[in-house]
Amino acid sequence: MKNHNNLRKFGFTLAEVLITLGIIGIVAALTIPFLVGHFQDIVIKAKVKKSYSIVSEALQRAINDYGSVDTWTSGFNSGDEKTLTHITFNKYISKYLEPVKTCNWIKREQCISKQYSKRLFESTGGIPDATIPPAETNIYVLKDGITLVIIPHAGDYTQYWCTGQVKDAMSGWDAYMRVCGSFYVDINGPKGPNKDGDDLFRFKIFKDGVRPYGSPLDTVQLESFEKGCIGNEPRAALGTCTAWIMLYDNADYRHCPNKIGHNKQHNCK
Repeated sequence: MKNHNNLRKFGFTLAEVLITLGIIGIVAALTIPFLVGHFQDIVIKAKVKKSYSIVSEALQRAINDYGSVDTWTSGFNSGDEKTLTHITFNKYISKYLEPVKTCNWIKREQCISKQYSKRLFESTGGIPDATIPPAETNIYVLKDGITLVIIPHAGDYTQYWCTGQVKDAMSGWDAYMRVCGSFYVDINGPKGPNKDGDDLFRFKIFKDGVRPYGSPLDTVQLESFEKGCIGNEPRAALGTCTAWIMLYDNADYRHCPNKIGHNKQHNCK
């Protein structure tokens, strides 16, 4: 009763206080998720851009030392060449990553998740091991918690393997076959959410540099931003959200996938 009288001194009734608290609660319920999502977007953008800087520098330093990537090995025409290519890629590039921890591929769950949720299609996928990464293929944990995997591509076992350059305006299967490999990046290691575009991203390795995966040039259904990151194509690969962040400086594919696209608007506004 005493507290109720004190409220009256300031012109408030108990009912008014309760109504005010209710309004504050509603506003908080509406605002906090937005603020949390906005903060997550900031973290994602910063770490993806940092990852790009790390892999770009590491690859360029390896190229300076060993020549363009296409000269490192002879490709993927046999099992022995696949193994040698994996070993060589990891040997040449990893020395410039300065990892604080390295995990063997067989025990990779100590450094990276085995499975990742796709964004809109109700399924999961893993970092592919179709090119038979041997035990020598490693997962590298950097000092800020970013985890990297270096996976050479098969190039569909053609003579076009690793003949592409970053500047080439290629699209379709031609571009798909000419790539040398990929950096898969988990920006927070094995911790959740382990979801494509939330913590898993990917960069293409060309013979002279790196380009983010899912760019407007990546038109094959495996690599398309529209079919993978914001679509429900079950065959789409992981990592197709990456170029969006680098090109448009936002992670709005997380919030309004139906509104955006490389040939549509580039943010939710």
